[in-house]
Amino acid sequence: VMTHAKSRALREELYRANITRASSGEGSNVPIIDQVLALRQEKAALLGFSSFADLSMASKMATLERAEALLEELRAASFKAGQKDLAD
Repeated sequence: VMTHAKSRALREELYRANITRASSGEGSNVPIIDQVLALRQEKAALLGFSSFADLSMASKMATLERAEALLEELRAASFKAGQKDLAD
């Protein structure tokens, strides 16, 4: 339908329905996600870590600080590129 529908309004309606599924109402995954996040934090605390991110990174060659620095580098680079695109 998304490929062949001629109506822009219909394609937009289907797109929005697709990206918001399981995010509200009876089929919402929000309570499950909240529970998973709480359990991850509890697990990290029980194992002596300040966050689940610290726990997750403990078994990897990277560190949480280095991962955050990489994300910041990517954000800065993409922001500059985005600003250039907007200016063009």
